[in-house]
Amino acid sequence: MKKLLVPLFLTLFLLPEASGQLWMRERQFVFFGLGASGFMGDLGGADKIGTQDYRDFNFRAVRPATKIGYRYFINYDLSITGNLAFGYVSGNDRHTQETFRNNRNLQFRSPVLETSVQGEWFFYTDGKVGARYRDQTRNIGWIGYRLRGYVFAGIGGFFFNPQGYFDGAHYLTLNHASITPENPEIDFTPELLPRDGWYNLRPL
Repeated sequence: MKKLLVPLFLTLFLLPEASGQLWMRERQFVFFGLGASGFMGDLGGADKIGTQDYRDFNFRAVRPATKIGYRYFINYDLSITGNLAFGYVSGNDRHTQETFRNNRNLQFRSPVLETSVQGEWFFYTDGKVGARYRDQTRNIGWIGYRLRGYVFAGIGGFFFNPQGYFDGAHYLTLNHASITPENPEIDFTPELLPRDGWYNLRPL
């Protein structure tokens, strides 16, 4: 009986240790995502007086967004992650039939760039890492999932540069204007105005 107990205890103690080191083989991850971004504000909106809720959301103004990130596991429960996300938002009074805003005819666009670095603590994991644990990760062929719960803290930066658009005829008029005695401080020369009609509302 003693000869049987020794191999049994060795097996019980060594298997958890061996499985606990498998995460080191897959401690680096690159991930990406695709989505959409939208604007809900005082441009466009519902075909009536602004409601300041989801009814003012214009699906025609939705633009694509993307994200890429890198995660490195320090140990099985702790990781450091870097994220880079890019999207575009826009708003246009042409998207509403409400009289005042439609006649106002304002529009804007802006790139949105966000980057962040964060530390993550995984307090819950459903499944294991590695092909040996296919049953535990519930993989069926190439399809499967692994559920993990975590909390994070970090620091990030956000870039937002809204641009407005000149009406075509008005833009051409301004683009060919020059300094006059009545407006000595104004110089609407071709070099000072964007050729495509879009200009920075808030230069950064």
